[in-house]
Amino acid sequence: KQNTMTFHGDGVKIKIAIITLDEPIYIPQVVEGIIKNSSKEIEIKSITILPTIPKKFSKLGFLLYQQKLMGRIQFSKILISYLKKKIQNFLEIQGISVICKKNNITLVKKESISTKEYQKFLKNDEIDVLISIASPEKFSGELISIPKKACINVHAGKLPKYRGINPTFWSLLNEEPDSAVTVHHISEEFDDGNILNQEFYDLQGINSLDQAYQKILGITPKIILKTLEEIQKGKTKEMINDSSKSSYYSFPTIEDGEKFRKLGLKFI
Repeated sequence: KQNTMTFHGDGVKIKIAIITLDEPIYIPQVVEGIIKNSSKEIEIKSITILPTIPKKFSKLGFLLYQQKLMGRIQFSKILISYLKKKIQNFLEIQGISVICKKNNITLVKKESISTKEYQKFLKNDEIDVLISIASPEKFSGELISIPKKACINVHAGKLPKYRGINPTFWSLLNEEPDSAVTVHHISEEFDDGNILNQEFYDLQGINSLDQAYQKILGITPKIILKTLEEIQKGKTKEMINDSSKSSYYSFPTIEDGEKFRKLGLKFI
């Protein structure tokens, strides 16, 4: 059961757009959590999904990398789960496309958000808040300036310490006692911009990425709605995202995956 809250604005509708990944397992649960606990004051105008495969990889290269990183058994389990969800999405049993149809939300599929065409699309919707949820692409200054009230990112890690890719993996590998879900303003640098909200959760007793993700799923809709309410009411309390105290983490290496598994940690 997700630990969520209901949005309570000031009676004025707030229009939002979401940019995220074409990921079928976790992202739909976050979006459903937002919608389920939103009032009529929140209008999600569009959800844009970007490719899950990073630009530095080919499709085959990414699959081989994941297999070596996770080990064959863990990789097989995740691949089966991923394919099941993809099939359900294709058959329109569940997934982002189904959520968008049910809630009259425009679904946009893009290879990149760095185009004039896409910027024009967002401007035409006259959005108040643009939300990035696991977006793999940097936001340009032009994109950041489009929403009337704020452009925010939801980061599944502690900031400023854990900037970069897959902070949950790195937090577990580094044997941190806890991690966090952080909402911050977006700047033209990854995971930069002042922090708006940060909620910590315990990593003690968690031995897989999936277990940590379940915690994150419980926090994310709640912290997004809390932040939207504060933005709408003009009552945000910002914290400095101090770059001098930050570390940037990139894609784990195959050796990092081996260390992860040697600690008794799993991916699923």
